[in-house]
Amino acid sequence: MDRTGIIVVTLCSILLGVWFIYETKHPPQQIQPPAASPVTATQPGANNPATASTATSAAAYIFNTNALEELLVVTNVNWPHERYTFTSRGGGLKSVELTNYPETVSLRWKKEMATNGVATLNTHAPVPVLAVLGDPRLVGDGNFTLTTITGGVLAEKLLPDGLRLVKEFHLGSNYLVNASVRLENGSDKPLALPAQEWVVGTATPMGPDDNGMTLGAMWSDGTNSAQDCVLSYFSTNTTTLFVIPRTPKTEYRAGNGNVVWAAVRNQFFALIASPNDLAAAFAKILGTPVRAETVPRETWEDLFRSQGTKYPGPRMRMLDGFNEGWIDFSGGGANAIKGTISVEEVVASLVQG
Repeated sequence: MDRTGIIVVTLCSILLGVWFIYETKHPPQQIQPPAASPVTATQPGANNPATASTATSAAAYIFNTNALEELLVVTNVNWPHERYTFTSRGGGLKSVELTNYPETVSLRWKKEMATNGVATLNTHAPVPVLAVLGDPRLVGDGNFTLTTITGGVLAEKLLPDGLRLVKEFHLGSNYLVNASVRLENGSDKPLALPAQEWVVGTATPMGPDDNGMTLGAMWSDGTNSAQDCVLSYFSTNTTTLFVIPRTPKTEYRAGNGNVVWAAVRNQFFALIASPNDLAAAFAKILGTPVRAETVPRETWEDLFRSQGTKYPGPRMRMLDGFNEGWIDFSGGGANAIKGTISVEEVVASLVQG
């Protein structure tokens, strides 16, 4: 290759690199259908198995935006690096702020890029976390009454037919939130419940320097590797390699009653939801309501000693290791041998024993 060819190739490589950096900082806006939420979990109804989905129909929810939106900002006293904003519009978690993580980190050659903001989750999402969507009989005008309770927030809504939606959010440690949703019949007649879509969250950039192309939604059935749906799945390009025609996708559906957990993520953080199967199993076996609650870490030592543990320190550090991620299975658990016994069978044997 002569000198001219080398210069041309070098310039093209530099321009390609500059274009790639620019595009990752300013990803193109994706065309989305109206009233779309990246991850919802559809609760089983008649002939309707549970699924993990990335969108809802256009008529899935209509919030009355003329009503005043009430916001409750709560700081977790047990884990002060978290700040939660709850909204009356949809009765859920509007956003999460991780106050010990900066929104942006200054580049060595661009010090002015740093901001005073913090990393956030679900920011500017169309609906809050744990919004219940679907039939208008479940949504109404979409506005809830928010109340501060011990350790969390209560969201309530009474619908015209007497159905009451009650959501409880209890803040725990290690970035955990225990949430419950109850559908109560306050009328004197039976009510038919249509299928519901429960919103896990929306994948949103955590700041202006977040690589938007790393947004995605994930889910797992608890046995195989997690399934990941990345933003490029919804590419608006109408051709592949500029030749093969393709139809842009607006929805991703997966799972068939086997969704163990679902999550949305940005470049560095994720918002994960998992059903509390253990508490449900205990409730079924014992025949009484059971709710799992997070035990504050500062109470662990006294609690373990009261249970007969003479030296609780090693047990506490082991739990810290699992919670903080520095204790894990080799290879991410790829070589772990998993049984087929159900949670209910395990709980039943514990209760009977």
